[in-house]
Amino acid sequence: MPVTLDPEHLRALWGGIVLLAVLLALALWRLRHATRPLPQDQDQDRPAPSLLARAAKTSGLPPALAYPIFTLALALLALGLVGAVTVVAATILQTLTQGAAASLGAGALIAALLGAPFILWRSLVAQRTVNIAQESHVTDLIAKAVEQLGAEKTIDRIGRPVTVWTGERSEHVETTLDASTFQLPPRSREISRGNTVEHVPDAKGKFTEADATAITYESWPTEVTRIEWCNTPLLLADDELIATPGDWQAFSETVPNIEVRIGAILALERLARQNLDVHVQIMEILTAYIRENAKAKDAPRLPEPPDYHEEYSSENHEARSQSFKVWEETH
Repeated sequence: MPVTLDPEHLRALWGGIVLLAVLLALALWRLRHATRPLPQDQDQDRPAPSLLARAAKTSGLPPALAYPIFTLALALLALGLVGAVTVVAATILQTLTQGAAASLGAGALIAALLGAPFILWRSLVAQRTVNIAQESHVTDLIAKAVEQLGAEKTIDRIGRPVTVWTGERSEHVETTLDASTFQLPPRSREISRGNTVEHVPDAKGKFTEADATAITYESWPTEVTRIEWCNTPLLLADDELIATPGDWQAFSETVPNIEVRIGAILALERLARQNLDVHVQIMEILTAYIRENAKAKDAPRLPEPPDYHEEYSSENHEARSQSFKVWEETH
């Protein structure tokens, strides 16, 4: 039997459609703000991306394909909800006009309509739980990678302790009448000895000439102990000297575990690419690691570049040409 809708019933139907539109708008607003916030380092005045933009980014589809698909899906969802409300309103009106004949179907539809917000809320809570779990997982991965950035390993090497005299070297000359009793000062090395004459006062206060020895030696102000590794010569400065080398023995040395640290850097790079909300924090971790482990003051000094202008000047070129002509004539 067809149902005839009077103006009152039409107003009720349109009221249900308007109410559904309001509920749909509220649901879309909630979905938009339930997603992850923008990173803190970004400009807060920048408008947040739309729901379609976030859905396209999450799905991984190309924007040219994702926007039409999600727009069509939202349109179908809205039409489905409008149709459901229309059916519910028609069923309620039919129940009111025909009595209890359609009360069972009306009750089921009303229950489904009332349960839809709770299902939507449960889905939002589940999605938020998944987001929190994912963020915790990313945080754990970052913490583990940062711990691996400081990984070290112990290796055994053959070396010997070496006492090195260091500092500004100074040269001294001392004259002594008895060279056998002369003792060098600490951190000193004798260079040469020579005969000389020393004027010595006698018992009457007169100076007489006596044979003496002039000893020349050089001294250093400080000394340090270093380790000289096997098959690796010890690098010394111009004013340094090896005083007393020790015996060869095994040493345990703690060195950075380069393999593990490289793996940690690559893991942080992958996390930064896959999680843009922690990209800046990971870059700060890597830059701090570089500042602490590759300081400019610890870098080896490179040799000075040659002066090409002086080397290839006209005078040098003429001198080399003349030398080549002389070589040709003699050979």
